[in-house]
Amino acid sequence: MPEETEDPVEAVRRWEGSGGAWEVVAERGDRLTLALLTCDRGETAGTLTARRAQLESFLHGRTRSDD
Repeated sequence: MPEETEDPVEAVRRWEGSGGAWEVVAERGDRLTLALLTCDRGETAGTLTARRAQLESFLHGRTRSDD
């Protein structure tokens, strides 16, 4: 199971800032897992798992960074 990130929104913003993309790949209970994708969306470079409540305001209902 992926490690839970202390500040997931900051981690995702840093990932996007360096050109990466993301998408929600799992929803289990109160947890979401995002795949951190390369800039061309060709590969998964890692994952990020966090409580849904930590990510909801950032996601705004999106399931992918290009939504």
